[in-house]
Amino acid sequence: MPVFRFGTQMLVLLCSTLLVFFACTNDDTPKTSAPKDPLVMPADAEKAEFSVSDFNCWTELNMFIITGICNNESADWQRIWLRAVINDKDGKTLPFKGHPDVVFRAFSDAIPPRGRSAFMVALPLSNFGGVPDTCQISGAGAVDMSEGPVLVASDIGGARQLDPNTQTETGRKASVKISNPQPGRAVDNLKFEVLLYDQSNRLWMAQVVNPLDSNFIRNNQLVSDGIGPIPGAGSRTYGFNLVTQGLPAALQNGKLSRIDFIPFEARGK
Repeated sequence: MPVFRFGTQMLVLLCSTLLVFFACTNDDTPKTSAPKDPLVMPADAEKAEFSVSDFNCWTELNMFIITGICNNESADWQRIWLRAVINDKDGKTLPFKGHPDVVFRAFSDAIPPRGRSAFMVALPLSNFGGVPDTCQISGAGAVDMSEGPVLVASDIGGARQLDPNTQTETGRKASVKISNPQPGRAVDNLKFEVLLYDQSNRLWMAQVVNPLDSNFIRNNQLVSDGIGPIPGAGSRTYGFNLVTQGLPAALQNGKLSRIDFIPFEARGK
C-alpha cells in the first residue's frame, strides 16, 4: 500500500496542495484565482461572513501548521480567503516574512451558503521573527461566485489494517459516497477534501483529492463504481488507501479515529 506522506517538502501555497501528505503530485487542472503574493488578500475581496470550526495549530517538522474548517455564514456562494495572526508564547505577534499576518484560502472554489470548506497551511519556522506558539484567525475576505451543485458526502467507511506483530494500525482503506442531488445537472470536475481526526475528535490534517489525477489513482489505488460525470440525482462511490506512518505524529500509532469528506465542484479561474 502506498504511503500518504507527511514530508519535509511542504510548500506555502494558496491555491494548490498545501502539504505533501499524499504520495501524489498536483495535476494540471487550472488553478483557481489567487493573488500572486500569498500574503496579500485579493483586491476585489469583500469582508466575509464566516466562522471557523475544528481549528488547530501546532509545530512539526520545522513547520508551524494551521488547519480548520471555514464556514460560510452568508447567503451567497463564495470563495473565501482567511487571515491569520501568529503569536509567540508571551502573546507577541510574530511577523512572517516581514508581514504582520498570513493570508491563505479555503480549499473549495465556491462554498455554498451555510456550507463549509477546510484549510491547511504549513509555514517554515525559519521565516518567523521568533518562535510561534498560538494562532488566531483575525478576519476573512470573500469573492462572490456563481451558484453550483451542492454535493453531499455519505456512507463514509474505513477498514483498519494492523501490523501482525504489534496489532498497531498501519493503514486504512477509506471509502465515501459522493451524491449530486440536483436533477438535470451533471458534475464532471469533482474534487473532495479529506479530513483526519484523532481519538479526541481533533482535526490534524485536511487535504484536497482530485479523483481524476492519474498519479493519485496509481499511487493510492483509488477505485470507483463508475466513470465520467456524476449525473444529476446520481452518486459515485470512491475508495483509496491511507497509510498512517506518513501522517502527522498525532495520527500515528493507532491514534487516527474519524475520517470526514467535503466534496466540491472545481471551478478553475
